[in-house]
Amino acid sequence: MGSNFAITPGKALVVTERNLSEGLATGLSRPPAVNQTGLYVLGDFVHVMRGIATGANEFFFMTDEQAQKTGIPGEYFIRAVGRTRDVPTDEITQMTIESLRALGRPTLLLTLAGDPHEAFPETIRNFLREGEAMGLPQRPLISQRKPWYRMETRAAPPFLFAYLGRRHSRFIRNTAKIIPLTGFLCVYPKSSDPDYLKRLWGILSHPDTIANLAIVGKSYGDGSIKVEPRSLERLPIPDHVITQFGLPSQMRLFEQQESYGTGSLPDHSPF
Repeated sequence: MGSNFAITPGKALVVTERNLSEGLATGLSRPPAVNQTGLYVLGDFVHVMRGIATGANEFFFMTDEQAQKTGIPGEYFIRAVGRTRDVPTDEITQMTIESLRALGRPTLLLTLAGDPHEAFPETIRNFLREGEAMGLPQRPLISQRKPWYRMETRAAPPFLFAYLGRRHSRFIRNTAKIIPLTGFLCVYPKSSDPDYLKRLWGILSHPDTIANLAIVGKSYGDGSIKVEPRSLERLPIPDHVITQFGLPSQMRLFEQQESYGTGSLPDHSPF
């Protein structure tokens, strides 16, 4: 039976004719790869890793109030950020962290080494017993860790990439030197030279670089894009952006550092 509803033509469906081999190589959820003849990709300048996967944020990732209630000494926690919506701007500063603390958002990650139970203070032993009663050691991700409470570690990356946000995937300067959870990717430049980092930030934040995310990311509903670490390293950097910021000339510095054995992933932000 007809509803007599008016039908308004829309543009909800986009049909693209493409070569099958290109589609399989690029990924059918991504736009066709055309005119991508740039000399450089992001992996020429950085290494990318995912943020820390806790396996149980509700247990390991706490607010200040929750951490105080456990009685666990402060040296067993590090400052961290978990959700992209907790970082609405393109920079994480100490003010960002203070604002999250004031809002009661979790910013403390319990970071335990692989020491046996008896090596920890009583407050930690009691807390771990609570986790065992919750069945945490049997969870898929946690069960792969030995011991189950041993946390992954990351150096504080100078840049983050917010890759799970809707319509606002972006690079972020990490001037607060926090550690990201899996809502972010860690972006480690191949040189810690301040001038290199300044030029690199210009490239990362350039709109034409951001526009190329659609080439390497997987598109989901509502315009969101997910980019895996290796895919982000394949992000094409437009030639004119490279020319504008002159970063390849700075690569010689990194190559010299590597030749003398001094190249390393930075564990601090120079900004």
